[in-house]
Amino acid sequence: PLFLCFLIFIIFKVDAYSGDNMPAVFLLLLIYGLSMTPCMYCLEPLFKVSSTAYVTLICINIFTGTVSTLATSVLDIYQNESPELKPINALCKALFPWLLPNYNLGRGMMEVATNHYMNYVAQEYGLCIPGRPCYVDPLSYKVVG
Repeated sequence: PLFLCFLIFIIFKVDAYSGDNMPAVFLLLLIYGLSMTPCMYCLEPLFKVSSTAYVTLICINIFTGTVSTLATSVLDIYQNESPELKPINALCKALFPWLLPNYNLGRGMMEVATNHYMNYVAQEYGLCIPGRPCYVDPLSYKVVG
């Protein structure tokens, strides 16, 4: 699945996930796969039929990853308008990475894409700040850390 996902990004030339961002995306997918494999195998005995277990767990993973990533993204947007949301967002960003590998994958992919387009706009329109690097490495802790 890792190489298939990676190959899809390359074939369809998704700018945000190819080129300079390929190592970061590859590592995100690899580490996600390595972290989810033990989780799936540990939870599989809770079900009578293993195929039902995998389908159910995949659906749960998709749901929790999507909801947690969207929740923190929405809180990022609205915390400036409503300052009381800032501690809730900080709590979510502190807990979700420890509890949900799906959140880490979703947030990491969003950060890679955001970084790519911010770098593109900064270089294209000359918005680089003098004395600071204009390009942020996709493998930096700020992006996929």
